[in-house]
Amino acid sequence: MNFDELIGIPYVFRGRDPEVGLDCLGLVVEAFKCAGASFPDPIEYQENWVEYGNDHLRENRPESWRPVEEPYEPLDVIFLRMNREKVPSHIGLHVGDGRVLHMPTGGKSCLIRLRGVRRFIESAWRLPEFT
Repeated sequence: MNFDELIGIPYVFRGRDPEVGLDCLGLVVEAFKCAGASFPDPIEYQENWVEYGNDHLRENRPESWRPVEEPYEPLDVIFLRMNREKVPSHIGLHVGDGRVLHMPTGGKSCLIRLRGVRRFIESAWRLPEFT
């Protein structure tokens, strides 16, 4: 799986078009497309996340997802705690070799992080087609 084409895409709030920009969930959806897979119902998921708050992201994930521990595998969905409340507020994707693909905010572009991510990981989940 090659995610290089996603690197450098700009952050856009609720972005779903890689030609314009993506947010963290949009990036995960596009990464699954690059891998020839699909991510479940991202529009409804995003709307509920915005309406009900950060805990909704993790608590209302599809029931078919299974929790996983390290070592993570490519396409494991990673929930990250990036705020002071210590609840997951960000989603990324494990892409192998300890690397996480994610979309920073604040005008930055998509990147792959190797260091500094582990301390923010709240939980990781594997979709059933990858178990």
